[in-house]
Amino acid sequence: MWTEKFSINDALKFGWSSFRQHIGFFIGLMVVLALVTVLPDTIVDKTFEHDSAGFIVCKLILRVIGLMFGMAVTRLSLDITDNGSPNVGAVRELPPLFVSYFFGTVLYAIVVLIGMLPEVLPVAGLAYAKDSPFLAIACLLAMIPFAIPGLYLAYLFIYTPYLIIDRQLGPIEALQESRVITQGAKIHLFLFGLVILGINIVGALLLIIGLFVTFPVTLMAFTYIYRRLSPQGNAPSATAVLPA
Repeated sequence: MWTEKFSINDALKFGWSSFRQHIGFFIGLMVVLALVTVLPDTIVDKTFEHDSAGFIVCKLILRVIGLMFGMAVTRLSLDITDNGSPNVGAVRELPPLFVSYFFGTVLYAIVVLIGMLPEVLPVAGLAYAKDSPFLAIACLLAMIPFAIPGLYLAYLFIYTPYLIIDRQLGPIEALQESRVITQGAKIHLFLFGLVILGINIVGALLLIIGLFVTFPVTLMAFTYIYRRLSPQGNAPSATAVLPA
């Protein structure tokens, strides 16, 4: 029988503690995120026609930059969790992992997409339910159970990117290992996902500025849980005093 390896409350406490200890670093990280991904993405949307070659090329370049930024954020969050401070120099070691990280994220997306295919049925049903409120309600209700396979796969393989960065595993190995470390914890992870979704929605509603707090807090909480589930390494106590 699975014994609880993490507490949502403890994970959020750790996330908040990490943010307070490294507030300057996290605010800087969010500014960089805005400058290298969000702002360029907005500029491309307003500059190019959406069916033009320039639009497609720029979007592909921005997706690559986004993946590289995601790799760096994962590495730095692991450093803070394991050692109490970010090791920016470790980011230079990440380029050789890019191919594995790219295919790992692509495979993860494909697996989850396949799991979500049953959702096509109730969604398609809504198209024929314009004149039938009963059918529309039935289709909306059916969307919940039909989403279960996709949600199950999403949380089964959720730590695939972390395992590629942390243990330098290949894409397939990372998927398999994520299945192992999340065994028995998927419902708890789903509940955690709902909590951090709510927190970040609140952050977005606070004129977006709130995300400068909620995103780092939930990121570190997510990394804390990874370390609790991963057989290799343990997260520090949620109440531990982290080095400045």
